[in-house]
Amino acid sequence: MKLDRLVKLEKALEGRLDRLTRRKAAPEEPFEWVPPMLDEIEQRVVPSGGRGRIFPYEVIRVELRVEPASLEAARAVFGAGAFEERVRERLRQVRCEAPAELRVRLRVRPRRAEDKNPYSIAFRRPVVKKGPDARTASERADSAVPAARIMVVEGLCRRRIHELKLERINLGRLDSVEGRGLERLRRNHVAFQDRDDPINATVSRAHAHIEYFAGDGFRVFDDGSAQGTRIMREGRSIPVARGAVRGVRLRHGDEIELGMARVVFLME
Repeated sequence: MKLDRLVKLEKALEGRLDRLTRRKAAPEEPFEWVPPMLDEIEQRVVPSGGRGRIFPYEVIRVELRVEPASLEAARAVFGAGAFEERVRERLRQVRCEAPAELRVRLRVRPRRAEDKNPYSIAFRRPVVKKGPDARTASERADSAVPAARIMVVEGLCRRRIHELKLERINLGRLDSVEGRGLERLRRNHVAFQDRDDPINATVSRAHAHIEYFAGDGFRVFDDGSAQGTRIMREGRSIPVARGAVRGVRLRHGDEIELGMARVVFLME
């Protein structure tokens, strides 16, 4: 009698273990993909130069690789604009204003043996329609523009030496922040890291820029920074007025102070 009970108990345990094993081997349900997908999208949010946060993309392309048995569940979770609304809600939760033109493009296909992940996400930035030669100054590399070398001597950047040949060189904290006018996203060519550092903390996200003018040379402009911009030249401190339209003309060897950070401007 005791033996029969032990046999029954053993079979029951084997059945339960078999069910647990099959459950673990079963494909994930589509609704389980939603949280990690939203986390991945949230990571694309960037600071906006002190005015909150922005999502600098207008199209999110989502490809789902679905087992045939999960096809209807995937359509119910992601289709008919459901996932796009989840994206907008997540952006609202992190205090980021979603672009009005934001769209989520969804593609569903059968899952293949070589697929490592059940989904992929791609992002597309807005396309600014301009004339054939109407690129921003920071995007143009003109053969007539002299090469400039900027050496970081105080503050933390990924690179200490920046060799650039651009009409406009942006300096600030973070690689990209919200721009002004047609430049919806400002790229800092000399980008101080956004970290807990007393020197970097004095650099504004859109701090200053250097611009080249034919026949006049390079000038530095303060873009409304909090801690100010100064030039150290032969022992003299030359302030750069915030928002001044003419800026201050640079010379070879000038030190530019961005708050407490310092760079040296050199011309090739």
